[in-house]
Order: sequence, then C-alpha cells, then structure tokens
Amino acid sequence: MFRRLLTLSHRVIHLFCLYIKHTVLAWAHPLPKKIEVYPGEEGSIEHAIVAKVMQSVPEATVAAADDYARPFISLDGEWVATGWQAVVRYLGFIDRSMPTTPTSALKVNMFLEIVADIVARPPMDQDEFERALMPFETAIERDGVRPDHLGDLGSVSLADVVAWEALNHAVSELADEFDWSKVPLTKEWFQLTSLDAELDGGDREGGEDKKGE
Repeated sequence: MFRRLLTLSHRVIHLFCLYIKHTVLAWAHPLPKKIEVYPGEEGSIEHAIVAKVMQSVPEATVAAADDYARPFISLDGEWVATGWQAVVRYLGFIDRSMPTTPTSALKVNMFLEIVADIVARPPMDQDEFERALMPFETAIERDGVRPDHLGDLGSVSLADVVAWEALNHAVSELADEFDWSKVPLTKEWFQLTSLDAELDGGDREGGEDKKGE
C-alpha cells in the first residue's frame, strides 16, 4: 500500500514538473505567429511523412512551392530550413512527440536515423526492403521497447509517426505482398501502431520514469 502511494506521489510530482517545464519553455520560446510547411512533391515518401506529422500541429499551414522542391519550413514569413528530417523534428518539438530529455531524444533520433536510410533508398524489391528493415528490427530488440511505442516514451512518439508512414509507403510500392516473417518485431509494431488519432501533446516523456517504477 505504501509503495503504491509512493509511486502515485512520484507520478503526480513528475506530471507537475512536466507542466512547469513546458510552461516555462512556452514562455521563453513562444511559437511563431505563422508556420508554413511545404511537405514535398505529392506522392513522394517525404510528402507522406511530413504531411502526417503536420496533422498534429494545427498551427502549421501548407506552403506553396515548385513541384520538385524539397520539404521546407518558413516561420513568420521567413525561410528557415529545408529537408524533411529538420521539418518533422521541429514540428515534433511543438506537439511534444519529440522529447526534450536527452536519453529519450537519443532513442527517438536513433529510429529516425534508421528510417532516413530507408527513405533515401530507391524503390526496393522484397529482398532489398527486408535487408533495409534489419537495422529497425535489431533496434527494437535491443531497445526492449513496447511493440507499439518506439523510443520507450509510453506513448506515440515522433519516431512512431515517421516510421509508420515510411514503412507503409514502402510496402505499398512493392509488387507483391511483403513477407514479414524475418522481421517479426517490426511486424508486431507496424500492426499495433495506430496513428488515426491526433497526437494531443500529452505526457510523452513519462516512459523513462515508468520503466524504473
């Protein structure tokens, strides 16, 4: 009973500290009045990823650009950065799906780096896609994360959103149905991850504390 109360107290204090932290961050770094994002060429894997992440950031609007321009972001009417990884990381900080604690951010970035390698590859056949997924499978196994949450945050992270969209896009381009038998953990995560609900900016950094309880 005492242990339960102690755990509950720890959780309440943790949530209160998170609230204070995000309040201070919002005050110190207010959002730009205007966030414009060009997701990339329609139909590309980069477009699919950026457009999905944008759904959780209502402040972000779609910017006009040439059809073959790379994804980019402009803040308050000024161009800031280009590249889908830079764009989604910025949006992830806004909706809190990108953690601010170093260890959690490290794990999320690990999965983002693996996905970036998949995105950079030309269209793949079954064998090539399977080989491309092996680092992803190994990372899930070594990290010991819940199958439906990458990065051990206890909730949907930026890595979940980006990876699911990338893999879904790649699978849809295969000529035949993909055989997941050699990447069972990736298959389990892919099937369990539900991205239909918007990321609501909830507690996305509690996973580390939960792990130690």
